[in-house]
Amino acid sequence: MYTIVQTYQSIRLLHIAKSACEPEWSWNSDANRWTGYHLWFVLSGGAQICVGQEEYHLAAGDLFLFDLARNHCCTHDPLNPLTVYSAYFHWDDAAVLCAPPFVPQRAVGQRTLNSALFERLLQADADDEARCLWFLPILHQLFTETQCPVRAENTLIDQLRSDIESHPERTLHLDALCRQYGYSKNHLIRLFKAQIGQTPYEYHLDRKIEKAKQLILYSNLSYADIAQLLNYADGNHFAKQFTKRAGLTPRQYRKHTFGDR
Repeated sequence: MYTIVQTYQSIRLLHIAKSACEPEWSWNSDANRWTGYHLWFVLSGGAQICVGQEEYHLAAGDLFLFDLARNHCCTHDPLNPLTVYSAYFHWDDAAVLCAPPFVPQRAVGQRTLNSALFERLLQADADDEARCLWFLPILHQLFTETQCPVRAENTLIDQLRSDIESHPERTLHLDALCRQYGYSKNHLIRLFKAQIGQTPYEYHLDRKIEKAKQLILYSNLSYADIAQLLNYADGNHFAKQFTKRAGLTPRQYRKHTFGDR
């Protein structure tokens, strides 16, 4: 675990702000020709950040450290605009930032603590020593939580999977979920497939068919009723999808199991 040495002389805070981004906002960090570091705490909304071949998706509560020696291309969802606390600073003793295994990028933060610290930072006198009193704990938390990251993505995927399993009859809408958590749809699909082995749509379809099998075997519902209950447009669509996934028509499946009713 790294320790932040609290020496006021080594850190120079150049700019501190709370910013609500306009819908058309985007940022290419090279355009500013800044050097040093830029720290964000995401208060609301989300952002997508590309650094070379790497891609990061930020949501409320995340800390993100920009090493301005690299170019960062940043965008956000105009329907879920980004609001951040930001601190632009130079750190004369920052060689530790690049020391392995530390990766100075995304870290999941704790929103309540960081909000209070940043508010104190904004209200502090424009005196380097006073501001560093509030800024150094934020840096310390960034180091600590990056070394032991909370996998917010896994929590989101578990929640999505649970929702699909509990309600396979519901239409799967990823757009609202992506806006809520600040992910792009493609990134959410990749995360889900990496953890579950299927895309959300494939997983959802399999759960619908599993639910249909239960209803076929253990209810007195007609095939048309089952199709309607599972939110299919019509019985033909249900039958085609069931046959493709189960290898049998609904009627064949019931008869093959214990005879038609």
